[in-house]
Amino acid sequence: MSSCGVHLAALLLTAASGSATPDAAALLRAADAPRRALDEGVLFVRARVERPGKPATVQDLEVYVRGDDRALCVFREGAQRGRKVLTVGDRVWLIVPGTKNAVPISASQRLLGGASVADLARLTLAEEFDGMLRAAEETVDQHPCLVLDLRARSAQAQYATGTLWMGREDRLPRRLRLALPSGKEAKEVRFLEYGREGGRSVLARMEIVHLLRGERGARTVLEFLRREPRPVADALFDPSGARELP
Repeated sequence: MSSCGVHLAALLLTAASGSATPDAAALLRAADAPRRALDEGVLFVRARVERPGKPATVQDLEVYVRGDDRALCVFREGAQRGRKVLTVGDRVWLIVPGTKNAVPISASQRLLGGASVADLARLTLAEEFDGMLRAAEETVDQHPCLVLDLRARSAQAQYATGTLWMGREDRLPRRLRLALPSGKEAKEVRFLEYGREGGRSVLARMEIVHLLRGERGARTVLEFLRREPRPVADALFDPSGARELP
C-alpha cells in the first residue's frame, strides 16, 4: 500500500473547464490530486477485506509517507498486527515480527494481496501513463464522466493499459480499471467518497476489486481516517530502521 506502501496519499485538484476539449495530461494530474494530499507525514487507514466464502476482516494501519516513492505501512490491529510493508522506489519488503531479515517482494507477488493495494495507493497516473480522451462520455454512480484510455509509458510497467473515468464537472476520479501486459484485467478501483481538507478535495474512501485468478471476487475497502503532516525520519525508509519502529 502504501496499504501499504499504502501511499495512500493524494495531491491537488486541477480542472480544465469551459468549451475547449480537456487536455489528457491535465486530466491525469487532476486525477492524482485528491489521492496525494500528503507529501510527508502519517496516514491513518482502516482496511476492510472481503473474500468469497470467508468472514470479512478489518485492519487498522499507519502509513508513513514521503514524496511519491517512499512509504512504510504498519498493521496496528487485526490478523496482520505487527507486520510492515516498506516501499522505496520500485523495491518492496515485507517485515514480519520475530524474523531477522526483511523479505523482498517480487514483481509478480506485488500483483496480489496487500502488496498490490500498496502499489495502487501510490500509483501516479500522470507520471506512469499517457492518456487519450474518448469522444463519448459515460456515467459512473450517477456522475457524468469523461473517459480516458491509458497506456503505460514504460514497457516494464506492471499495468500496461487501463481506463479512467473522471467526473465531468468536478474532475474527480470515479473509477479506474487496469490490465497487465498480457491483456488480463487485474484491478478495478472505485473512488467512493471525498472530503475537504485545506480547501481542496481529498479521497476519503476507495474500493479495490481484485480480478486476477486466485483472488477473483475479493474486495478491499480503504477508509482514510486522518492525515498528519509531520517530518518522517530517514531511518524508517530503510528495512533495518523500519523493523525498529514499535
